[in-house]
Amino acid sequence: MRRGRLTVVHPVAWSVLVTSDNDLDGFACLRCGRCCAVSGFVHVTTREIKQIANHLGISAAAVRRGYTATMALDGRKVEILRDHPQTTRCIFLDEQNQCRIHPVKPQQCQSFPLEWKRAGADLYCLGLQRLRQGKD
Repeated sequence: MRRGRLTVVHPVAWSVLVTSDNDLDGFACLRCGRCCAVSGFVHVTTREIKQIANHLGISAAAVRRGYTATMALDGRKVEILRDHPQTTRCIFLDEQNQCRIHPVKPQQCQSFPLEWKRAGADLYCLGLQRLRQGKD
């Protein structure tokens, strides 16, 4: 449910699975961009917003206005990256499925799927698919 810039999300909608080290041993990101094209939320910190702003050559306020939204999660407000207006793609994913802010992408993006992953990530992540094929 959206109210201006505030999105209220049911806590169950944010399902995160922590994996064991052995589960993803040998994982290599293929930079296919598919993880950035599925529906989900990328939390950003104030520090990350400043880094994105610096990388893009704009102010942190401009990043907040154009690229983030605020949502309620577990009774607190958090900032998230917006999706592209007509799709579920990350607003920073270009037409070639490359991240426009790759050198400063948020920690949540950097750690996928090594520290967290969503249920069904194997269905879209080419790196996970390749890893699973090698272990079968």
